[in-house]
Amino acid sequence: MLNKIHVPADPTHPSDTPPAAIDALFDQLQAQEVNRLVLYFHGGLSSREAAEQTADRLSGELAAHGRHLVGFIWETSPTETLSSIIARRFKVPLIEKAIAPVQRWIEKRQLSMHGPGVLSAAAGPEEPSAKLSDEEAAALEKELRDSLEIELTGDSEFQLALNESLTTHAADLNAEIAGEAQELTPKPATLGLGQGFLEIVNALDIKGKIARAGMQVIERQLAGRDHGLKETIVEELVREFSANKIRDLWEDMKERALEMWRADPADDLSSYPAAYFLHRLAAWQAQEPQRTVDLIGHSAGSIVICHLLAAAAWKYEDALTFRDVIFLAPAVTMDLFYEEIVTKPERYRRLRLFTMSDEKEQEDCLQLGQVTVFTRSLLYAIAGILENEPDLPLAGMSRYLSGEPPFDSYKLLRIGKYLRAPGQKRLIESVTPDGDLDAQCSAITHGSFDNNRHTLRSIRIMLGQ
Repeated sequence: MLNKIHVPADPTHPSDTPPAAIDALFDQLQAQEVNRLVLYFHGGLSSREAAEQTADRLSGELAAHGRHLVGFIWETSPTETLSSIIARRFKVPLIEKAIAPVQRWIEKRQLSMHGPGVLSAAAGPEEPSAKLSDEEAAALEKELRDSLEIELTGDSEFQLALNESLTTHAADLNAEIAGEAQELTPKPATLGLGQGFLEIVNALDIKGKIARAGMQVIERQLAGRDHGLKETIVEELVREFSANKIRDLWEDMKERALEMWRADPADDLSSYPAAYFLHRLAAWQAQEPQRTVDLIGHSAGSIVICHLLAAAAWKYEDALTFRDVIFLAPAVTMDLFYEEIVTKPERYRRLRLFTMSDEKEQEDCLQLGQVTVFTRSLLYAIAGILENEPDLPLAGMSRYLSGEPPFDSYKLLRIGKYLRAPGQKRLIESVTPDGDLDAQCSAITHGSFDNNRHTLRSIRIMLGQ
C-alpha cells in the first residue's frame, strides 16, 4: 500500500505520486478496513533519499492493525541537509578568523556573557542598561573598528583567510562583497601583506562589517537575546557575511510548506499532490466520521502541519477533523504556532510537543562531518541566523518558555500556559525517561527525535489511545 506522497518543489514539475496512485491508496484503505491514518512530515532541507528512508522506517515503527502511515516527501533540497548547509557557512575562513578579535574586544570591555555590564565610551563603568544610547553605540563601534585596525593590519593569517574566502568561498559570502572583490582583485591569492591588501580590506569595508557584527552582539547581550558570547559572535558574523543564500533557502522552504496546500478544490488538482490528497482525505473521512487522522511533524515539518490545519479549516470546515498533533523538535515560529495551534484547539483532539530542555539544546553541537562548527543546536542556529530577526522565538526551544524577561510577552506567556496546562502532557522536555509511558523522551540531538526509542514508544501508545 502506498506509504509516501511525493510533493515536488515546483508544481509545474510532475510528481512521482499521480492522482491515480492516491486514488488507489484510498481504495485500498477502504478494502482493508483501515480507519486510522498517520501523516508524517519530515524536516526542511532534507535530501529526498533521507526523507524516504525515514518515512519507510516510521511506517514499520508505527504500523498497527487498522493504522497506516503516509510520509509526505516535500522537496526542499536535492542533496544536502539543513545542518550541513548552515555548517558550511560557519567554516568560511574570513568568519573563522574574525571571531577571536571581536571576542577579545568584547571581553576587554567587560561585557557579561549573558547581558548586563557595559563600559560606555566615557572612562569608568556605567550602570547596566537594556539598550545603548546612540552616542554610546557610535563610540563603541568606533572603538571596535580602531581595535580591528590594529589587530588586522599586520595579521598575515587574516590575509590568508580573506584571500581564501574571496577565491574559494565567494558563494558563501555576501553577494555584494563577492562582486566587488572580483572587480578589485581577480586573483586575490597573489596579494602580499602590503598596501594593495589593505586597500582591498578598506574598499570592501571588511572591518566595518566585522564591527557591525560585534555591535549586534553587544545589543543582543544587553537585551538578553544572546546565545552565549562566542556563539552570538559566530551568528552575527554569518548574518553579516554569509547568511543571504541560506536565509533565502529557508524562506523558500517555508513558502513551499504553505503553497503545497493552496490549490482550490474547485480547480484541477492533478498537479498538486498534497492538495489532491487532502481532497480525497476529506471525502474518505466523511464516509465514516469515526475514521481518524493523526499528524506528526519533525523540525520544519511542524510548519507544514500548521499550514495544513489552516488549509483544511478553510477548504473543508467541519468535514475534515484531526485527532492527535505531534511535534518533534518543531522549527515553527512561536507566532505561527500561536496562530494555528494555541488559539484554535478545536482543530484537533490533543497536542504533544517533544523537544529538549534548554540545557540539552545548548549541548547539542552542530557538526560538519566529524567537526563541531557551532556549539549550539540546529534550532539555535535557525533562530540566530535564518529568521529575519535574530533570536526569533521558535516553538521547539524551551528557552522561550521561561516566562522571564525578555520572554514575558503576552503571547509567549499564553503559549507557556497552554503547553504546561496541568494533566494535558502537551510539553515533553528531554530527558524524561520516567513517568507516563506516553510522555517520555530521551532524544539529545535535533535529528534523533524520530528514531528515539522512548519517543517512538510514547507516540505508539498515544496513537493507540
